[in-house]
Amino acid sequence: MKINIPSPLHQITLEKFRSLLVCFILCAYLIFSLAITHVFGNRLLKQVVNGFIYVRPIAMSGVSDISDFTLIYASGLLNWQRFTKYHDIDIYDPFLLTQNVTRAIAPMHPIEIYSIQYPPMLFLLTTPLAQLNLYNAWLLWSIGTSFCVAITLFVLICNFIKERPYLLVSVVPCFGNIPFLHNFIIGQSTPIELAVIAISFKLMLNSSYFWAGFVAGASLFKIQFAPIILIPGICVGKSKFLYGCILMALIEAMLSIYTVGWGNVLNFVKANYLCEVARSYIGLNDIWSMSNFRSILAGLPWTIPNITLISSAAYIIVCLISFVLWLRVYPKLKKISNYAFELIASVTITLQVIFSMHLYYYDYILMSIPAIWLYLWSTINDTNYSGALKLIRFFITILVILLPLISWLSSLTTLSESTLLLNALRPFLACGALVCLTALAIILQLKNTKNLHSL
Repeated sequence: MKINIPSPLHQITLEKFRSLLVCFILCAYLIFSLAITHVFGNRLLKQVVNGFIYVRPIAMSGVSDISDFTLIYASGLLNWQRFTKYHDIDIYDPFLLTQNVTRAIAPMHPIEIYSIQYPPMLFLLTTPLAQLNLYNAWLLWSIGTSFCVAITLFVLICNFIKERPYLLVSVVPCFGNIPFLHNFIIGQSTPIELAVIAISFKLMLNSSYFWAGFVAGASLFKIQFAPIILIPGICVGKSKFLYGCILMALIEAMLSIYTVGWGNVLNFVKANYLCEVARSYIGLNDIWSMSNFRSILAGLPWTIPNITLISSAAYIIVCLISFVLWLRVYPKLKKISNYAFELIASVTITLQVIFSMHLYYYDYILMSIPAIWLYLWSTINDTNYSGALKLIRFFITILVILLPLISWLSSLTTLSESTLLLNALRPFLACGALVCLTALAIILQLKNTKNLHSL
């Protein structure tokens, strides 16, 4: 009598295969991160100690480019001068700002005239930094922004850690990708915006709409990303969210007037007009250095007229789609899925990131929110899902895990006008694929429920 013993391979379900593949990718990624840290860690430390992380000499004469944090630090120096000596100066004046850049990086001198487009709330954070030297200020700022990323990750997974403790390992890549490292090294402020958006979303999930709106009001710190949280807040939280947001906006307005003066609040509007519309300042916001739909249009081999107008129209359409998803699709999906909020938010966040008018590669750190939410959804028990939906969830899991590795590909090419299209297409296509898969998963869930009702 012949006994058929089933092969272990036949017992591997799609869920088990996904778990094994995720573990393999994570192990490979951890090994890769350790290798990168060993190779580049000492080099980065030397750059920090020697000051070349803030100033990048490009000529023997001392002409240098600067990092973003050097500009942020110089803005704090300028406003401190307004506080202590010259009470009527325009802190958005590019020539005064460049003078303070020169003072901060001496004996080097800047290559161009610099300007700053941040709202007056920025100076609440940068003015105290004027009491420190450039190195200590950068260290404090970078630790603070890294803490913002840690807060974001804790807020997103805190409810799942007890049941799924391995999530602590799964989110490690969030600290080892190029957008995070860029934010840490050049001292950008996007992690602050990331934490604000994540906390507000968390409060919305807990139905604390007033406080969600109150926190979301701080997202005006980076105006171009504020719609990411304001649109779902207005659609879901309605008047309570709006009241909280208005209260925060009023507090910010009063603090801004105190910090920079009423005249400089108006100068902020003028400076942004000159930068984005009149484009009066040399070398500011070059489209080729961005990583969004706008820069892809600019990088195509044929000339496209009115790129800014086309990309603006595309962003408006994306915002309208976001309103439709939250007002029409979310109420239906909420009846059949416990992850309806996270799925809709993942689609709208990703769309608004890649179609944003003002997006650099380090701003893709905002993708941490949809990436973690989609990973949580795509790795829960498969028993309640159809075969097609299981397959989509499998691909979503793998794509989310691979996003940090895809981000490292940008470090293989030098950012320049000649590599514009390649540098912008990588994250755009990866995030676009994530949107398509998530949208298809939403459609299948709604369709399956409709078929069940018809039976």
